[in-house]
Amino acid sequence: EDEEIREKIQGAFPTLGIVAFSGHVLDRPGSDPRFPPEAEEMAKLKIESALEEMDASCGYSSAACGTDIIFLESMIDRGAETHVFLPFAKEEFIETSVRRAGGNWVARFESVLDQATSIHYVTKDGYNGEDTLYTFCNDVLLGFAAMRGRGMDEDPRLLVFWDGQPGAEGGTGELVKKWKKNFNEPLIIDAKQVLQATPKIKESPGHGGETNPAFVITDDPKVLPRTIKTMLFADVEGFSRLDETMTPYFVEKFLGGISEIIGRLTSTPAFVNTWGDSFFAVFDKLEDGLELALELRDYFSKGDWTELGMMEGMEVRISMHAGPAYEKFDPILGKLNFFGSHVNQAARIEPIVLPGSVFVSETVAALLSFGHDGFDFEYVGHLELAKDFGSYPIYILQRTGYRYDD
Repeated sequence: EDEEIREKIQGAFPTLGIVAFSGHVLDRPGSDPRFPPEAEEMAKLKIESALEEMDASCGYSSAACGTDIIFLESMIDRGAETHVFLPFAKEEFIETSVRRAGGNWVARFESVLDQATSIHYVTKDGYNGEDTLYTFCNDVLLGFAAMRGRGMDEDPRLLVFWDGQPGAEGGTGELVKKWKKNFNEPLIIDAKQVLQATPKIKESPGHGGETNPAFVITDDPKVLPRTIKTMLFADVEGFSRLDETMTPYFVEKFLGGISEIIGRLTSTPAFVNTWGDSFFAVFDKLEDGLELALELRDYFSKGDWTELGMMEGMEVRISMHAGPAYEKFDPILGKLNFFGSHVNQAARIEPIVLPGSVFVSETVAALLSFGHDGFDFEYVGHLELAKDFGSYPIYILQRTGYRYDD
């Protein structure tokens, strides 16, 4: 009877058919066959059949030469939404992950991007030989699919074209493991079976489109390393109303409170800095940033500030964003500091935060949707950030179970 009711509900509210995809890139000339050009026809049939079985109409994928592009083309043929995720600048992605296959793959890449519903960049900067960008791109891609599923009250599915091997960092094997841990069983197209059923592979000489490694990985000492970090900025609302004589006591309570919260985290922040009533922190783990943000918010909103003459209390504005950040030794502070457009983005969110709230970027919201229990979020809107930084989707962070009408 329950199943009958479920079927009626699903009939009244059909699912969108949300599918995230990952699969093998086309083999490099001369490499051991895993996904050779001769297997493309068979792979396309398998992918089209799987999409029909899944009733897919909303796809999330990167766009490397090979099965990514075949998936996107198949979704476009179905009249479906396609959401494309690139780990770094488009021009460099073409050189690292598309042109190497020769043929017409660059034109096909441009075509699927032209027809995409949306295109998301983990960073618009270059590759710099940092494979962690591929892993982070996968995490964000899966998070966006999960976030869409959450909005539609639908479990997203994962489709992979995979030979079952663990593979490289940022590869399909890594992604499958994360998906199974957090969601459901993926639908796997067995790449080995496709290879076995493929007509005899021709010996093909290396082609002129092969990537020049010098373009991809640079030894330029001026190129700083980047690591994926979570950035947090906080600023106290109402600090200017504080009586001047109370400032030393406020600073003591403000910094003392933050210090206590940091002491309770599972790991120390990679960097912290304060100035007046402002605080900046960088975290290796997203969870530590989330925990500090909500603890700090509660420290102000639930704390007693009457001893400082603030009868109506004090509130804090907190912003968070995650992405690749440059790190370099700061000779003034005497330690590593973090820089770059993603640090700036976190900073530009903070001035628009409602006092007493934690606002996070869409990237953080997506990462929260995929394997971070205990935290929740709601969409605030597409908001203009401070200092003409541009307009971005913004979300408000909460703990799971929090009621927004409390």
